Amino acid sequence: MSDSINLLKEYELKRDVSKLYLKSTKNIFDNIKRLEDDMHSILINASNDSFIYNNERIDYDYIDKLKNDYSDVYSNIAPLITNDLERIENLKHSFKRDIYLIFLESFYDYSHFKNLFEKDPFIKEYRDWANNSTKIAPNVNNGSFYARLAGLTASSPLYPKTQSEKIENTLPDLLSKNGYNTIALEEALNTYNLKTFYPSIGFSSQIFGLGTTNINTYLVTNIQNLKTPIFTAGFTILGHTDSHLDNNLNIAENNKKFLNYFEGNDKLHIMETLDNSAMTAIEIIKIRDTILKHSPNAIIMFKHDHLYPYLKAIIQRSSIDEKTKTNFLNDYKPSPILIWDGTNGAYKTDENFTPENIPLFIAVNLNIDYTNSIISLLYKEEIENTISTYNRFYYTSNNMPIDNNEVSNLIIFKYENAQRILSQDIFQGKKYYYDLINISNK
Repeated sequence: MSDSINLLKEYELKRDVSKLYLKSTKNIFDNIKRLEDDMHSILINASNDSFIYNNERIDYDYIDKLKNDYSDVYSNIAPLITNDLERIENLKHSFKRDIYLIFLESFYDYSHFKNLFEKDPFIKEYRDWANNSTKIAPNVNNGSFYARLAGLTASSPLYPKTQSEKIENTLPDLLSKNGYNTIALEEALNTYNLKTFYPSIGFSSQIFGLGTTNINTYLVTNIQNLKTPIFTAGFTILGHTDSHLDNNLNIAENNKKFLNYFEGNDKLHIMETLDNSAMTAIEIIKIRDTILKHSPNAIIMFKHDHLYPYLKAIIQRSSIDEKTKTNFLNDYKPSPILIWDGTNGAYKTDENFTPENIPLFIAVNLNIDYTNSIISLLYKEEIENTISTYNRFYYTSNNMPIDNNEVSNLIIFKYENAQRILSQDIFQGKKYYYDLINISNK
């Protein structure tokens, strides 16, 4: 276990998190740097025979010391220093942004087949956002739970034991410790033992059974009364097998040629999932706009959980041309992760962004201390043009899977194995992680 922690910490220490910065985050850090450079210059110029400032960067503790030990010097520069310090504090306070992370049941926007539609079922506002977003891996098997697990704790798939105590250093736990109101909103009833799971990873409240498409309804009614800053994790239900809402999209009537690629029950199922996803796309825009109306600077993320369970088999049996089929069937990240950066609009992540990297992405953009946390140690690194996600390995150069016979010889295999051991210790084991991290911090 200690070897695994040491390996993961080695990568944490050399990681460049600036690649995770939203445009707004980069602007804040750039402005802070400009003000710190200004203060640094003031302190350098104030140096004299009795006072010499030769620090390479601003030392805030030294500024406090300056007030007592060099009051004559400080009194001359205080107006300028005080002004910059106040502006820096205001900038740091602006990191405290509301966060909304919404998982989408069985959502897929059929981008691989867009050219086959006579009339695109997906609204333009959604397509514009999706086209300016990075595609990301779907989740497999118990994908609805694993989507939550990866997006909230950074763990690859496993099923946790019931916890008797709260797990430290998950995303909700870190946010709670930094003053966030953490709430889970579920359109469905309790599944996967979520009523126990959510509190165990740090959520302060949870609501189940909101009903289909009712996350937006809940927010419209309650958002003004929710304590801020807030971190909200939501999960939709439209898209689940046999779910449906009446609508006037007329997808079948508008896309008869596309539906003719399918026969029998396949045609009924493709119509169901296509209709549900098109309706979900409308809900995505509604939820975003509801949030922005109340919190214009919010960070908003939408992530699908997995593909419709029978979709690949349905596409395989269809009469769609083989090239289009193959492009879809071989694509391990077919759907976009949608990110809205407050007033800056749509944001596109790095191409090799994985579901397990969502928690650290959020923490970095809120400027909270994530050092040694599980969301940092479980972060998926790109190592020598390879990456892992959901216990599978891929070449980043062409997004192709790595043959099992090759994997064991790669450095990323050791990294992934260390993360698997850590995940098992935290969620299924005795949590030796806590002691090892405490030791390393002494």
